[in-house]
Amino acid sequence: MLRALKGTFRFFSTDIKKEAMAAMEEYKTFIYDIDSYTAWLSKVMKSPVPVVLNCYADWSNPCRKLVPIIQKHALEARGKWALANYNIDELPDLMKGLQIKVVPTLILMNGGNYINKLEGMPDEDSLAQFLSDVKMLAGLLTDEDILVSVLEAAKDFLNAKEYDNAVFSYKDALKNEKYREKYEYLIYSNLANAHFLKGELAKAEDYAIKARSKNPDEAKTNKELENILNVVEQTRNNQEYTEVLNKLEEEASADLMNISKQTQIAMVHLNYGYHQKAIDKAIEIIEKEKSLKGEGQKTLLEIVKVLGEKHESIIAARKRLQKLMTKIYV
Repeated sequence: MLRALKGTFRFFSTDIKKEAMAAMEEYKTFIYDIDSYTAWLSKVMKSPVPVVLNCYADWSNPCRKLVPIIQKHALEARGKWALANYNIDELPDLMKGLQIKVVPTLILMNGGNYINKLEGMPDEDSLAQFLSDVKMLAGLLTDEDILVSVLEAAKDFLNAKEYDNAVFSYKDALKNEKYREKYEYLIYSNLANAHFLKGELAKAEDYAIKARSKNPDEAKTNKELENILNVVEQTRNNQEYTEVLNKLEEEASADLMNISKQTQIAMVHLNYGYHQKAIDKAIEIIEKEKSLKGEGQKTLLEIVKVLGEKHESIIAARKRLQKLMTKIYV
C-alpha cells in the first residue's frame, strides 16, 4: 500500500520530494505491510507498541473504504501504535491461524497477545470503541477519555441488566477527581437507576437526591429520577401506613365497642390515600351505630370535606347510605 504512493512524488519540487520521502521513511516504522511470516513475527508479535492488524483483500470494496480511515488514525498517533496491513490472499495459512472469517477485520495485538477484534466494515461508533481500546493501550487517552470509557462500559452493563457491574463501574468513575464534578449528575442519576432496578430503594433515593442537588434544572425533566423518588415515597408511605393500621386494628380488636379506634382507622385510610377503604369503614361505623348522628356520620363528613361532594366515591357512598338508612329506620 505504501509503495503505491511513491510514484506520485515525481510531480513535486526537489525539496517537497525530500520532505515527502523523509515522511514516508518515518511512517514506514509504524505503517507497514505484512507480506511474510518473518514480518509477522518481527513487526507484530515482537512489536514494542500496540499493533492494529488490518486484514484485507484487494477484491473487497469495504476494505478499500476502510484503509484511508484507519490509516488516518495511525498517522495521527505518530508511532504510539502501529498499523500492519495484511493481505489475506498472500498468507492464507496465517488467515486460518487468526480465524479470519470476513474482510475487513481489524485485530488489536499487544505484546504478542490478541486483545480485540472488529469484523466487517465498522460503523462510526464501533470503530470509535475499538480505537478507544487501542489508544488506551498506547497511552494516548486523557483522564477524561478514560472516564468517558468507564461511563460507556457502565451504561452497557446497565442496559444488559448487569446491575452489580454497572454500580461498580459508576462508583469507579467517581474516583476521577479531575473530571468528577463535570460528570457527577450523570453518574448519580445512573447509580440511582441501577440501585432502583436492583430493588435497593434506600440507595436509589440517596443517589437520586444527590443527582438533583448537582443539577436541579436538568433533574426537573428527568422522568427516571422523578419516578424513582415517587416510588420510594409511595413505598415508604405504604410501609408506614401498614404499621400504623396494624397497630390500630390490634387495639380495636381488643375493644370491639371502642368506636373511637374505628374512626381513627377510617382516617388513617383517608390520610394515606385509600379513599374507598376510608368510606367503607365510615359506613361500617354508621351501620354499627344505626344512626346518622354518631361518630360514623361525622367521619364520613370529614371524608366528604377532603374529597369533595362530586367525587365518584362519595356519590356512590351516598347511594349506599340511602339503602342503609332504609334498613335502619324501617
